[in-house]
Amino acid sequence: MTRRERMERRRDRRLDWAASRDRKAESALRGAKTIADGIPLGQPILVGHHSEKRARRDAERIHTGMAKGFESMDMASHHRARADGIDHQLATSIFTDDPDAPERLREKIAALEARRARMKTINKEIGKGAGWEERLAAAGLSLTEKEKTDLLNVARF
Repeated sequence: MTRRERMERRRDRRLDWAASRDRKAESALRGAKTIADGIPLGQPILVGHHSEKRARRDAERIHTGMAKGFESMDMASHHRARADGIDHQLATSIFTDDPDAPERLREKIAALEARRARMKTINKEIGKGAGWEERLAAAGLSLTEKEKTDLLNVARF
């Protein structure tokens, strides 16, 4: 079994776990709603009445059911996020058993070298001092929002 296949199986397991947690959440929330629907809105617990024990027990069951439901929803979200991460890895990774692995590696190297050359040019212009934004614009280079934010964060120190 290849690494890609193992990752796909892991992703599928995560998605199955997420679906299972969704069913558990739905069941727990439905049970809590069923109990809550039997209590009139705003009905206080009648202290000393024969129904007090049942009312307190129902309130606890509602609370527990809602807590379990939301916990299961959070776990389903967690499993989906992990499955998305595995999908991203599958989409961006180059595996040795891929038939086009050498070509993809060459493309990746070329893209990284182009990015490095661009960043060297940008750093050189910034290092010259004031007016670097105009010089970059004249050279046809612009910074992405993330690069501007990163630059401003570094400049504060």
